[in-house]
Amino acid sequence: MNIKKIRLFCFFLKIVVLSFCSFVFLSCNVQAKSGNLKANGGISVLGTREFENQINEALLLLEEKAPEAYEIVLEYIGVIKQSEKSGMNANTSPPTYEIADRTAFYSVTWCAGSIAHDSIHSKLYNDYKDQHSTPVPDDIWTGQKVELECIKHQIEVMQKIDAPKHEIKHLKDQNGMHFDLNDNGKYDAEDYELRDW
Repeated sequence: MNIKKIRLFCFFLKIVVLSFCSFVFLSCNVQAKSGNLKANGGISVLGTREFENQINEALLLLEEKAPEAYEIVLEYIGVIKQSEKSGMNANTSPPTYEIADRTAFYSVTWCAGSIAHDSIHSKLYNDYKDQHSTPVPDDIWTGQKVELECIKHQIEVMQKIDAPKHEIKHLKDQNGMHFDLNDNGKYDAEDYELRDW
C-alpha cells in the first residue's frame, strides 16, 4: 500500500512541476512580447512601450543606414534602459546605456546618434579592459578628448542616417566639455546630477 501512495505522490509531483514550468515559460514569452523587456539584436530594452518603440526604431535606422555603427552598438551595449538621466555604464555587465526621455524622444535620429555616441565610450572602456590587467583609467573612456572622438563618430553616423541639418550642426558646435557641468575640469558625481538630458 505504501508503494502505491509513493507512486501516486510522484505522479502528482510531476504534474505540478510540469505545470509550473509551462506557466513560467508562457509568462516569460508574454512579458517579452508585451512590454518592459524586449530584445533587439541581442540588446535588452527596458522601459515603457513608447520608449521601447523609439529605441527599436533608432536601432533599426542604425542597422539599415549605418551598419558599421550598429555592429559597434551590438558588441558594446547589452542593455538600453529608460532613465532620468543619460549616461553609459560601460563598467557593468552587460554594459548598460541609460537614456533620458529628453534624449530618446527628441527625434529618432537624435536617439540613434546618442546610442552610437555612447557605444564608443563603452568600446573604449571594454577594449582597454580586455587588453590590460589593471583598472581602466578614466581618461581612456571619458574626458574632453574622448568626448570629441565620440562626437566625431556621432556626426558621421548622423550624416549616414540623414539626420536634420540642425542636429548635425549642434554636434559640430560642441567642444567636448558637456561632461563637465560644474566646470571643475573633471567628470564627477556632481556633473551627473546636473545633467538635464
